[in-house]
Amino acid sequence: MKSTMILLLFILSGATSYSQQKSVTLFVATNGKTSNLGTLASPFLSPQDAIAAIGKIPGPVDATVYIEEGHYNFNKSFIIAQPGADSTRHITFANYQNGKVVFTGSSRLDNKTFRVTSDPAILNRLPAVARGKVYETDLHANGVTDYGKGNRHGYKTILPATLEFFYNGIPLTVARYPNVGLLPVGTVLDPGTNLRLGGKEYKGGKFVFSDARMNNWKEADNAWVGGFFSYGYADDYLKVDTFDFINKAIRLKQPATYSMFSSDNTSTAELKNGQKIRGFYVYNLLEEIDIPGEWFLDEKTNKLYLWPPDNSINTADLEVSLLEDPIVVLSHTINITFKGIEFAYSRGMGFYIENTRNTKIDHCIFDGLGTVAISTGDQFNYKRTQYQQLQLSDMEAALKNTNLQILSCSISNIGSGGVILDGGDRKNLIPANNIIDNCEFFNFSRINKTFSPAISLNGVGNQITHCYIHDALDQAIIFYGNNHRISYNHIQNVASYGTDATAVGTGGDITSTGTTISYNYFENIVSSLNTSICAIYLDDGSSGMEIDGNVFYKSGTSGSYRFGAIHINGGSNNYFRNNYFIDCNQAFSNNQYPDAQWRIYLTNPVKAKIFSTALYLHSDAFIKAYPWLIPLTDSNTIATRVNYIFNSLAYNVNVFAVGSSLVNKNVFSTNQDPGFADLAKGNFTLVKYPAALSQSNDWKPIPFSEIGLKK
Repeated sequence: MKSTMILLLFILSGATSYSQQKSVTLFVATNGKTSNLGTLASPFLSPQDAIAAIGKIPGPVDATVYIEEGHYNFNKSFIIAQPGADSTRHITFANYQNGKVVFTGSSRLDNKTFRVTSDPAILNRLPAVARGKVYETDLHANGVTDYGKGNRHGYKTILPATLEFFYNGIPLTVARYPNVGLLPVGTVLDPGTNLRLGGKEYKGGKFVFSDARMNNWKEADNAWVGGFFSYGYADDYLKVDTFDFINKAIRLKQPATYSMFSSDNTSTAELKNGQKIRGFYVYNLLEEIDIPGEWFLDEKTNKLYLWPPDNSINTADLEVSLLEDPIVVLSHTINITFKGIEFAYSRGMGFYIENTRNTKIDHCIFDGLGTVAISTGDQFNYKRTQYQQLQLSDMEAALKNTNLQILSCSISNIGSGGVILDGGDRKNLIPANNIIDNCEFFNFSRINKTFSPAISLNGVGNQITHCYIHDALDQAIIFYGNNHRISYNHIQNVASYGTDATAVGTGGDITSTGTTISYNYFENIVSSLNTSICAIYLDDGSSGMEIDGNVFYKSGTSGSYRFGAIHINGGSNNYFRNNYFIDCNQAFSNNQYPDAQWRIYLTNPVKAKIFSTALYLHSDAFIKAYPWLIPLTDSNTIATRVNYIFNSLAYNVNVFAVGSSLVNKNVFSTNQDPGFADLAKGNFTLVKYPAALSQSNDWKPIPFSEIGLKK
């Protein structure tokens, strides 16, 4: 170690005789200095210091930057940008001696500045039960002056969160009414602008709210509402314009995505399907701090009010999120590894990654972030940041990120989704070979409740394997693009609140095809409100998928759309082989489009533009890989559309399949244990092979013990 340090001193001072040195070790510590040498005895202050030092070392380098235990607060992104990066250079950032290293976009608050609220004006606004229990602090006195931008968000609209408050690492709830659940949307007096239909007026809706609780909010001037104002798959978070105390109504400043409908409106099939979901709550109200763990920020007085969740406020770790930009940015890098580091408590994301090769994120933790944990393309910000001024070749632009590995990470308590994974050349079907493996995801739709999946997958040739995705209101995986593999994952208790939703699904682009979903375990994928939920959803004409060797246990809730564990909406040439359905009400549902509806689908202007362009459908790679696709998209000669099911095991399944155009061969249906290793304990390894299945030459038993996180 001593000789390495001496060598490093020569290198950093500009010596060239050691330009072939392959191994460099640097150190970063919270008590370090930018002017230090980067040794264990003289560490740098930040990882940016280490990058600057490594940049001065010529030639091939294998550098390890050890981060010593501690919290590292970032008020701007840690950016690694390497135009023309050299593949002979490798940099690893790792926690030193397994210490707890946390990269945050937050600021710690001083416990000593908190005191019990005694201002009569504030006490008068607080519920009687909270008086004497609510603490306050001045955020300006804590050095916090930026509270974030309060913009509408929700369905397909992700933006950095406003300031959040973390108590011992737990994100607390902004004071709301009701504390749990939703209130019904009353009579709609004005539906407001329908943004999805292209409305330009941008007017919020108005609806009746006759709850007497509103009389307590006469001094509230920054209240918001959140919930489902139309369909059961679209949530909105909107600012209140006025509380109409005379007419008992709420006027919103911003429009809901699909405008607004009362909770009793069942005038269309879609509204009927979402009726049980439709509802709202009101939040950001000082007057509603009525249980421990709720808080409120008065932006005019800069006072934060808190009813602590326990008695440890004098010693608790109190933090507020500040950073809207990514904590770490990798742009045009090669061979960068992060290992053993936690990314937490930020308004934005943990990593933003663009045009990189051979990136590895290994054994890292992502917790309490406002948008997503990792993104490989979407910045989710008010204005896109250009990290590199480069003119990329077509190939570089198409390939984006390649050989990205996200391994053995924990991703939880995230605002609006876990990982956005993209990469690959779709026109030429060149795979990116990006992979998420052996990771755990839970509570990943904490702020936006819809279209905030654990993983959003796009591009070509990417993989999600051996992950455990569980306990979240939204979906586990939304996928688009081509030739992905989703395998050996355990998916449990997701998509539990909503409708017309799924654990794993795709839809809307028939050129997104060729993906394999195999050897996954879907457990308890059901609706808490008896709305339409399934485990796998091939929506809006999705075709050409392989669904092989999956276990569906207690999956699928019929609802008004009559969903099975697997639902097909309009698609064709999908193959389902060797799947187990256990304690499911229904295995398959298929909404086969009539020929006239399929022609309308194909001639839709948006779809027709996709089908007529040579970018995907008519490329040589597509014609070779998917010879059935061009005939299927011919609106003049409507092709026969069929989905194929082979070698299914159905145990305690009431209805196997509903819908036409399903070729269904060799279903073994039984109400007796077919030979599972331990049915009572949920071990669905078959130790006895049913003759009806084993006699089929192409049947394979599912390797159930290999599914989920690796031991």
